[in-house]
Amino acid sequence: MLENLKLGRKIGGGFGLVLFFTIIITGLSIYSLQSLKLTSHKNSVTSLIVQNMQNGTIAGKNYVILKKDEYRGQVQTQMEEIIKMTGELRAIEKNPEHVALFDKIIAGAASYRDNFNAYAKLEEQKSAIDKDMQAKGGELEAGISTLGALPGLGPAAAEMRILLYKAQLSAIQYILTKDEKVAEASRVDAS
Repeated sequence: MLENLKLGRKIGGGFGLVLFFTIIITGLSIYSLQSLKLTSHKNSVTSLIVQNMQNGTIAGKNYVILKKDEYRGQVQTQMEEIIKMTGELRAIEKNPEHVALFDKIIAGAASYRDNFNAYAKLEEQKSAIDKDMQAKGGELEAGISTLGALPGLGPAAAEMRILLYKAQLSAIQYILTKDEKVAEASRVDAS
C-alpha cells in the first residue's frame, strides 16, 4: 500500500505524523507543567500555614509566660492568616478528603484564636482583681498601722497585721497550688 505512494507524500505523511506526536507531547507537557505549578503553589502555601501555626503557638506560649499584649496580637494575626490561606487552598482543591482536612485546619485555627482570646480576657480580669486586692491590702495595712499608733491598741494591731500576712500568704499559696485545703486552713487560723 505504501509502495504506491510517491516519495513526497511519504515524506509529507511522516512529517505530519511527527508533527501530530509533537503537538500531543507539547499538550501533555503543558498540562504537566500546569499541574506541577499548582502542586508547587499548594506546597508553598502549606509551608506558610505550618510556619504561621508554629509562630502563633509560640506567641501564645510567650503570652502565657510574659503576659505582654504584643504576643496576644501576634496570635490573632497568625490565626487569621492561617484561616485566610487555608481558605484560599480550599477554594482550588478538588479532592474531597483534602477539602475536609482544610475545613478542620480552619476550624482548629478559629478555635485556638477564640479560646486564646477568652483566656487573655480572663487573665486581664485576674490581673485587675490582683491589683485591686493589693490596693485593698495596702489600705488595710495602713489602717492597722493607724490603729496600732493609738494608745493601748499596739498589741491588737500587731495581731491583726499577722492575720493579714497569713491571709496574703494563703492567697499566694492557693494561686500557686490551687489547693482549697490551703485556703481553708488559713480561714480556720483566722477564726
